[in-house]
Amino acid sequence: MPSEIFNKVHYLTGMLIFGTATSITMKMQLEMECDGYHHHHNFDKPFFQSIAMFLAMAAVLPLSYFLQPKSAPKEGEEKPLMSINSTSEAKKESSPLVVILPCTFDLIASTVMTFGLIYISVSVFQMLRGSMIIFSAIFSRIFFHRKVPMYQICAIGLCVIALGLVSIAGMMIPQANMAVSTGQYILGIALVIISQIIQAGQIVIEEHFLRNLNMPPLRVVGYEGLWGLLLMIFVACPIAYLIPGFDYSTMPHNSLENTYDSFICMSTQPLVVVIVFVFMLAVLFYNCYGMLITSSFSAVHRTLFEAVRTSCIWLTDLVIHVIWPTSVFGEVWTNWSFLELGGFALLIFSTMMYNANIKIPFFKYEDDSKNAN
Repeated sequence: MPSEIFNKVHYLTGMLIFGTATSITMKMQLEMECDGYHHHHNFDKPFFQSIAMFLAMAAVLPLSYFLQPKSAPKEGEEKPLMSINSTSEAKKESSPLVVILPCTFDLIASTVMTFGLIYISVSVFQMLRGSMIIFSAIFSRIFFHRKVPMYQICAIGLCVIALGLVSIAGMMIPQANMAVSTGQYILGIALVIISQIIQAGQIVIEEHFLRNLNMPPLRVVGYEGLWGLLLMIFVACPIAYLIPGFDYSTMPHNSLENTYDSFICMSTQPLVVVIVFVFMLAVLFYNCYGMLITSSFSAVHRTLFEAVRTSCIWLTDLVIHVIWPTSVFGEVWTNWSFLELGGFALLIFSTMMYNANIKIPFFKYEDDSKNAN
């Protein structure tokens, strides 16, 4: 029992540390200054950041084979690694190719989301990701014809209100030593919400195509990283170079993003290399601890952990601003921050209400119907 408690505390601590580090270093990369191909500019490279993320996830693949037992367990023994489909027994492992489609959705969502993070604070960014429950419910209704219970409809309504409060507060709170216009802020919010729509579509795809997937969870992460890395290098980055945009490092042709310029920036600014490396380590360990959390805790705990993670991210940014007031990496606390805090609390409540972690009287729940029978 003591060892089990120690393991759970270890998993929780690891997830919070590396989950916080992932979001903080995402924002730090976007605000780092460097000498690029033609001029001095910020390292605002969402496509390159996606490459780093998928490379870190791909590093999980050899780790998954190392953890996978070399021989099948004897009769009566438990499998050391659970497959995605826990009901499958002695099935041949699924083809890695089935992971490509949801990986493509993840690639698009991650890149769009990072573009949005350029214009908003990391705490608002993290809170806006809670909007995915809205679109997940809508897509489940459209594609799977699932009836959305009244308590979930009310939870979605509360979630919309919470996101509105967070967005208004974020607009009124000045970002530390950054000049962001109202239009850019609204664009940032819109891009993050669009990314959550795409990720909700990813959930639908995963439920449809990966329903009978027989593969260790860490291996799923590893293959998603491998396919994502290949798609970024050979498809997404060339397209980003050809599409006109705001990356002026390719003058006179302005690309959406010039990946070659990213490597030049890293060669001229060693601190960028350090931040990118820390980001990759954080992504690697966050995915590993995420799988351990999934296998060791209930859905109730996981919901609370995500809320605690968002709180840690916000608190870290506030501390950074107190310690380093002239830095662009921190966040400022103002009277409007209380409104953001209220929106965050309402967002947690609506998420737990949606997942039936908190049950409100007078609403009908599926468990209540089963108990009545």
